[in-house]
Amino acid sequence: MGEAGVLPLSALTGYRALFTRGHLQPGQTVFIPGIGSGVATYLLQMAKAAGATVIVSSRSEEKLQKARDLGADLTLNNDGDWPSLLKGEKKVDLVIESVGAATWNRSLQLLKQGGTIVVFGASAGDEVSFNLRNFFFIISGV
Repeated sequence: MGEAGVLPLSALTGYRALFTRGHLQPGQTVFIPGIGSGVATYLLQMAKAAGATVIVSSRSEEKLQKARDLGADLTLNNDGDWPSLLKGEKKVDLVIESVGAATWNRSLQLLKQGGTIVVFGASAGDEVSFNLRNFFFIISGV
């Protein structure tokens, strides 16, 4: 019975990441690395319900297929070159990053200038190293 308590927490975490912190609007594109967790699954469903285009990633083909079944617009394998796999699509408006070191730098590559990144976890490593100049130009939109 105690396991059921995590359901509303996962949904609340996803809601806050998308709307309270990420200010997701209809028509925007959101990227969710590491699809398959409870929070990421809620993120996908809420973003689609809000009218967003949703891109997800995973190293598991089974999780990617489940994401497609739930409405993901594009699924990326974690082993691939994400910018190339976007197939000329525009960069994303919002990244919801909860994986950490394993995906951080590649998530930043997908974020458009002036876009938003929301971080709420680090399941694959707490410390990241990144190019500060590139980060500045992405975040500032300069």
